Amino acid sequence: MKIINRYIGYYIFIIFLLELYSTFAIGFYHEYSLFDNSIDEFTTLLLIYTIFFIFLKTKNLISLPLFFLIIYLLIDLVSSTYNRYIDYSDLSNIPLLFDALVQSKGQIIYLIFIVPILLLIFFFKSKLIRAYIFSLFTITLLLTTILTSKSLLGEPFISTYKQLAFSYKKLWTPNKIAFDYVKTGRLSSFFYLGMIKKRRHQEAMRYLGDRDKKLSKIVEDIEAHIEKRDIYLIGLESFFVPKELTKLKLNYINGDKNISYDVINSSSTMITSIFGGGTIQSEFEALCGEPALQKFSAFEFTEFTGSPTNCLPQILKKLHWSTIVSNSYKPQPSFEALKSVGFQDINFPKEYFPSLPSYITNKNKIDSEYAIFDSDLYRQNMNYIKNQYIDKNRVVFNYMFSVWGHVFHNIGAKEHPQVISIENANKLSMSDSSIRAINQAYYRIRALQEYFDKIKKTDPNALVIAFSDHRPFLDWASSYKKYGLKTDIFHNFIVIMDRGKYIQFKKPFPLYALPDIILDRLTNNWYCKNHQCKIDTEVKDKERYLYKYYEIMANAMKKYSLTIDNLFITLNKKYFFDSDEIFFKHFSHKEIGFRWSSNKKAEINFNIKDINSSINILKLDINIGTFGKQKISIYLNEHLLIDKTFNSSDIHLNLKFNKKWLNLNGLNRLVFELPNAHKPNNGDNRTLAIQFKDLTLTYYPK
Repeated sequence: MKIINRYIGYYIFIIFLLELYSTFAIGFYHEYSLFDNSIDEFTTLLLIYTIFFIFLKTKNLISLPLFFLIIYLLIDLVSSTYNRYIDYSDLSNIPLLFDALVQSKGQIIYLIFIVPILLLIFFFKSKLIRAYIFSLFTITLLLTTILTSKSLLGEPFISTYKQLAFSYKKLWTPNKIAFDYVKTGRLSSFFYLGMIKKRRHQEAMRYLGDRDKKLSKIVEDIEAHIEKRDIYLIGLESFFVPKELTKLKLNYINGDKNISYDVINSSSTMITSIFGGGTIQSEFEALCGEPALQKFSAFEFTEFTGSPTNCLPQILKKLHWSTIVSNSYKPQPSFEALKSVGFQDINFPKEYFPSLPSYITNKNKIDSEYAIFDSDLYRQNMNYIKNQYIDKNRVVFNYMFSVWGHVFHNIGAKEHPQVISIENANKLSMSDSSIRAINQAYYRIRALQEYFDKIKKTDPNALVIAFSDHRPFLDWASSYKKYGLKTDIFHNFIVIMDRGKYIQFKKPFPLYALPDIILDRLTNNWYCKNHQCKIDTEVKDKERYLYKYYEIMANAMKKYSLTIDNLFITLNKKYFFDSDEIFFKHFSHKEIGFRWSSNKKAEINFNIKDINSSINILKLDINIGTFGKQKISIYLNEHLLIDKTFNSSDIHLNLKFNKKWLNLNGLNRLVFELPNAHKPNNGDNRTLAIQFKDLTLTYYPK
């Protein structure tokens, strides 16, 4: 009885402590309360807590509340830093963060937090402390492995997670069933979202198609209209313009305050998907022309295998451009990702890769700085491009990424002395790292202007674009508002120079519209007149490009042998609007509780298993809603199930059919014919008819 009381007592105290923390937290989950729509979080906490309770000794249980509080705090800190929900796929970013940490000699204090843990485990005299820390680590590792393994608890966890959320919302809000898995809790969403990404590798293979044929069609479409001239695309790590921070009193020590730079005065604003980190997300958007939706992992490029996919460099290569990429530091993304994207000539500093035939050297890199300085990279690049491409009349797509502005913004005191001081830095509690970032920006702007001027003289007909991957973290995400930034932190710098003239856009556009802009400039505005360019689209609607995103990813991840044949549904299990086990064709992106059909004919594909040979009659339960009055015909493998007109947001269909209508050894097609589908009169361009909510296949009778 004492054990049961202790078990219940500790759990209640942990829940109380976490609820108290959640009430006062100001992080990314600040609107989340444990007692508001969080049955999944209670379940996840209870599972983890029970495992710890079983394995830990009684006298060590007192520290469990602190353990859970630290986990919550870590999730909040990382989520606030990147301004998005995180899941366990983000753990792949740890090596990148550690690399930046080690390179920053001025931030050795961070490593001091790691050393005591190692000392406690390996050298501390107290066996109790050593065993306790080791137990926490081992149990956490074991639990994560079990939960994230498809063959162990992964599938039941996902299924239970969805069903609990559904039942909970149905119980408390029967008139508004909503599925908000993310905000149900930190830990439950951390595991759930990561597992869903892992399973989507299977789903992506359905989008493979004939890549070469599609590429040929793209090329054939624009080849007669495109002008062959050089393209320079420059990515700038953590680039920003200090004068945007209007509450800072900038003091230019050497009197450069009044110097005017065309690259700044003529710049435009574009919107990235990231803040403070995740550079390769912006690179994916800039090169592949699709939003970085993070459907498979924390970063798209980490999933690329070298298999070609139809990103901008592949298209230009097919159009007889030479494609070259240059980076001033180590591969981020990987060599395989760059090959998938379509680069032929790949260059990193040869000191890091002696076997790589690269023109870049970091012999002039300043020891205290993270990577070679921008102007050094620009100079080496221009010399190489001129000798290998311009002088040989070879049209080139020259993509270059400068890493010099990376956290923690260290600059050489002698080579790059401080030229800007912040008079009110102490009043605003500004860190030395942020002051260095502002000084870096000064040197980078000057170097960028010199590079643009050089290209204007050397290659006057070129199209030249420079963009920031994201704003630097500075002191905190909220610091930008404190420092006087008037725009959103996801609004970033981009400058475009075409044939020596700067081109400006009046309103912000998403970074993934960049390939459209490039093709439009090269075709003298023909491309966007004849295609649906993404320049004027709203970033909030980016999931409308999910199909193209999956096509890009499916081909890039081709090493996976999974196909649609691997995706099965089973009897007596509910499959929701966001299920990965079924394939939606001509349906729009998922919304809260459903997804819309987006054509006059929509389709759901699935395989089936575990059919009892003695059963001949089956039943398909489908929950849908209609967009006004709709005539709906539903076919299963060309057999009519129902043909009727409906006008309701809550329709439950019980469709009985013969087992012979199923394809037990292949793909099944559930087709919805929707002749009354139409566009709403609110600016939405989709053709809407039905809301699909869920389906269940069962024996009849049960």
